[in-house]
Amino acid sequence: MDMDFVIEGLRIGMIGQCNHEKRKIWIPKELVTGGQKVFSEKYVPRGRDLVFEVQMWNVAPNYMFGMPNMFKVYDTDQDGYLTKKEVGEYFVNVEKQHSGPLVTKLVNLFMADDDTDGDNRVSFDEFKGPKWDTNASRRDEL
Repeated sequence: MDMDFVIEGLRIGMIGQCNHEKRKIWIPKELVTGGQKVFSEKYVPRGRDLVFEVQMWNVAPNYMFGMPNMFKVYDTDQDGYLTKKEVGEYFVNVEKQHSGPLVTKLVNLFMADDDTDGDNRVSFDEFKGPKWDTNASRRDEL
């Protein structure tokens, strides 16, 4: 997504959201970045925690919009599983978040949500984020 059009914390909070699902997303002030072209500071204050209530009305598979297969992006050692280390490195190296308590919290929230079998790693089947490359490789994810 183009960061000029979306607030970073909101983007992260909506990862894996399904059709018609409602979420209340708390965004710490450290993630109230981006979105300047859509949300002026007059309406979305910077430097403060924010709470959004969102409902997803329609979800289209990521391959329709040229979005990457995030499972492949996170799985840097290509072993078919995501670890806390891999997800944390993504937030630090790609998302440019400073390593520390916030990244640790984001990684722990991700693992708590996606690691459904409790083995401290996330398989392709457990992963709730965008993971399809093309229509040909798409399973029925919706």
